[in-house]
Amino acid sequence: MKRFILFCILIIIIGIFFFYFEPFFEDTLPCLREYDYPTCLHKYINYLIANKSGNCYIEFNESYFPEIYEKRNISVNVYLGNTSLNDKNIVNLFKQINNVWNNYGINFSLNNIDESKTKEYIDMINVDCQISLITERLNKYFNFSDNINIHLVILGLPNVKGGCHINPSYHVITVSTEADNLTWVIIHELGHAIGLCDKALYSGEINMMTHNGCITEKYPTNLGKKQVETILNNQREKCH
Repeated sequence: MKRFILFCILIIIIGIFFFYFEPFFEDTLPCLREYDYPTCLHKYINYLIANKSGNCYIEFNESYFPEIYEKRNISVNVYLGNTSLNDKNIVNLFKQINNVWNNYGINFSLNNIDESKTKEYIDMINVDCQISLITERLNKYFNFSDNINIHLVILGLPNVKGGCHINPSYHVITVSTEADNLTWVIIHELGHAIGLCDKALYSGEINMMTHNGCITEKYPTNLGKKQVETILNNQREKCH
């Protein structure tokens, strides 16, 4: 009987451990990115303490704006599926997006808006941001081309509130119209398409590339110096 009780206690302890620490282990890859500050175990514990108190865990919050002499134009194709959004909505949306990205020397220009599937249900259930599954599903509905570097697919997806970026040979971004802040989600995902990775979930910094934490309260558009330098260096390399 004692052994059984001890076994049950052990199972409970292991369950609690994984409940609290699984998000930390899932975040190991973003921590290794050279231009991101690492998420260490003590940061994760500080995050939990702050979260329990109803506070945001922020150690620093850098905003760096470079001197811009010439903006880099990047063409984007937009595809609409199962949504009431139209071309005018997208044009206005990109004005808001560029109000942010112009600060960092980037201007996203609309090359084409495909409205052919606005009334058609697009099946994107259980793709989980996997390159093979997303490309397989989307290729049934849309024709992507290497001539355009970024393809943004905006879909009416019930019960999906975020977005996803993949890079098979060009950049594909899928975003749900059910996102709490559609403009910010697209701004964030476009950051991936130009070379930025998610900030570690518990990095102690809240900015445009933060993947979780307090973003739902602030939807920040600031970037740190290393992130901005990464963008500018990526764009310079493409120009030469």
